[in-house]
Amino acid sequence: MDAARASRGWRWLPFDETLNATPDPADSPVRTAERHSEQDVVQQVLMQVPVQHRDILVLRYYQDLSVEEISEVLGCSISAAKVRLHRARQHFKEKYVATFGNEAGPIESLS
Repeated sequence: MDAARASRGWRWLPFDETLNATPDPADSPVRTAERHSEQDVVQQVLMQVPVQHRDILVLRYYQDLSVEEISEVLGCSISAAKVRLHRARQHFKEKYVATFGNEAGPIESLS
């Protein structure tokens, strides 16, 4: 019994191969700062988008789900998920342009 209780305290962590990996030269401090800046811009615009559009964008771009998987999560047809995703992208683009005044930047990754 004591051994069973003691074993609950142990946590096995998988060995992470990336711990011994050499850093990627493309990930310079400047590039890392740019990436964080882009993420902040996307987050700022995403918070202005209505919840129903935000949800589908999060499922697609943050959770990396396919349209078929999104349709299962939302309980709608695949074509309805495609339409919702298209409308969410359009709404995001409108908010981005209204906020920042141009169409360059992170918005290109949503197309």
